[in-house]
Amino acid sequence: MLPLLSLLAVLAVGTAGPTRDLLVVWNRDRSASSAELAAVRASAAARLAALGLARGPSLADAAHLTEPARVRDLPYDPALAWRVTASDGAAAARALTALSADPAVRYAEPIVPRGPCALDHPPDDPLFLDHRQWGLANFGDSPGNPGVAGADIHALAAWARAVGANDLTLAI
Repeated sequence: MLPLLSLLAVLAVGTAGPTRDLLVVWNRDRSASSAELAAVRASAAARLAALGLARGPSLADAAHLTEPARVRDLPYDPALAWRVTASDGAAAARALTALSADPAVRYAEPIVPRGPCALDHPPDDPLFLDHRQWGLANFGDSPGNPGVAGADIHALAAWARAVGANDLTLAI
């Protein structure tokens, strides 16, 4: 599942609410013919329509996965990893329950877009709080690492200015 989770961000681009969007990966034999793939797609599309879900792009479409070597290394077919959208959060929850029990579905999970974090307080990382991560914020008083106050990358000021963007395509 790790490759699926690491590539999930590619499908998570957008502004839809966190509980309306789902990622659904359908099962398929990787050696199946193109006719069998078309049958799986048609069956999956009918199942989504029955659940009131609108199909969005596949991972293959969104990530432009056209190189056979890149696709071959995935444990699932990226052409069958779809972003789907429900009419509201309750419909998404019902669909998620139904899809999770469906043997034709390899994996289903909500897509939860990340958002900016409020930095009205410093991160709660113990190494940051006790000033051992002096490269991020050097106060000149790190235990065992006496340094020069301000000799750092000014992470606090950078985090106060920006913490990312939801329109950024990211894959880890």
